[in-house]
Amino acid sequence: MGSGGTIIPLSSPSRNHCGTDTTGWLNGRLPKKIGIIVNESICFASGSDECLIS
Repeated sequence: MGSGGTIIPLSSPSRNHCGTDTTGWLNGRLPKKIGIIVNESICFASGSDECLIS
């Protein structure tokens, strides 16, 4: 496993985090149990836009 861990961020990571141009994060809540599906949005921060794509 890399240093990023196993859980998607729940807020926008800092720009250029891990050397990427566009950072992704979950705009919602994680499921309470492993294997449960949730209907949430994924955002990608790029430039001055915090949630460019969801």
